[in-house]
Amino acid sequence: MNTPHPALSPRHIAARLAAAEALAQLSTCTRRRFGAVILDPTTLAQISDGYNGPPRGGPRLCGGEVCEREARGIASGCDLAVGCYHAEQNAILNAARHGARTHGAVMICTGAPCLACARAIYHAGLQAVYTRAGSYPHGEEEGAAFLAAYGVALVRLDPTPTK
Repeated sequence: MNTPHPALSPRHIAARLAAAEALAQLSTCTRRRFGAVILDPTTLAQISDGYNGPPRGGPRLCGGEVCEREARGIASGCDLAVGCYHAEQNAILNAARHGARTHGAVMICTGAPCLACARAIYHAGLQAVYTRAGSYPHGEEEGAAFLAAYGVALVRLDPTPTK
């Protein structure tokens, strides 16, 4: 694997991806579960994490007791303003909530970022995103194109899940 961060060995990346996959299991989303971890690429210390879900302290699902996206018949990758916070957004917002610096950090997540998350990743100052290849086919290329246009590396990992 070719990585833009030499300190992030395949072993460290696999461990953090497994952590993001475990976090994803905390999501109450009925459609898809995602997890994300933000790391300092120099020290390998975890800065923040997140998973997709409704607002903190809010209802169990984005529409109360139903998935608002399902109730409205919204296809994956469309109308991203409706629904849960994404894992990438939650990880960035959790860092901000605790005053943690994200500039220069890297993110490891279970799915490729959508365009909205790619924008947040860029503006939070992250250098790179590591994700499993082919993990989210809806809108993945828009997010990837945005990251590439703004110099944020997108490293697509082996699609085989970790054990």
